[in-house]
Amino acid sequence: MNDKSQNSATAQVEQLQYARTVEIQRLFGLARGTIYNLLKTGRIRGCSLRVKGKKSRLRLIDVSSVKSLIEAEIDKQRMEESR
Repeated sequence: MNDKSQNSATAQVEQLQYARTVEIQRLFGLARGTIYNLLKTGRIRGCSLRVKGKKSRLRLIDVSSVKSLIEAEIDKQRMEESR
């Protein structure tokens, strides 16, 4: 990833409050299954929206919860490395 596209991706992450699963995959490199497992275990936040009368749903993920999880994992690994 070059500097221009990296800056663009960083700016996009900073602006987003919620994102669809496919955007989380693209922005953070997380697999779809990993995202759903993290949602199921409560490690990240999200919700499923459905319009009455429609079969399909829209899954939205709280971007700040994904960033917080990643930051917590970085801190955890740093603590383990410093022992």
